Amino acid sequence: MVASLEFSVVRIYKQRKNKDDKIEIVGAGFLISSEYLITCAHVVNESLGLVLTSAEKPTDIIECDFPIIASGASLEATVEVWYPVKFKSNDPQDIAILKLKDSVPSQAQPVSLITSKIYFRRS
Repeated sequence: MVASLEFSVVRIYKQRKNKDDKIEIVGAGFLISSEYLITCAHVVNESLGLVLTSAEKPTDIIECDFPIIASGASLEATVEVWYPVKFKSNDPQDIAILKLKDSVPSQAQPVSLITSKIYFRRS
């Protein structure tokens, strides 16, 4: 795996009642800037114990960590942008942008995003 990609990976936790409760991982995401993560909307819903296709933008805190560089050092985030799952649609979406409430570990590096035009360019 590319080193910079490893430093952008986050794990999303199932919501815990207490910080001492066991951590259960429900999905993954990526750091895309110093304060924002991208993941799937169904992962956020799973984290909060909601129906995976729930369309309402969640307001609860999402817990996560950086498993490669700070495993178990829990960070908090809130949903900033919400495109819920739409399975019976030509535009299924399933995207959530989370805003971190905490500072990221010093080694964390945002993943580089590219447009599909760049990715599919032919030589």
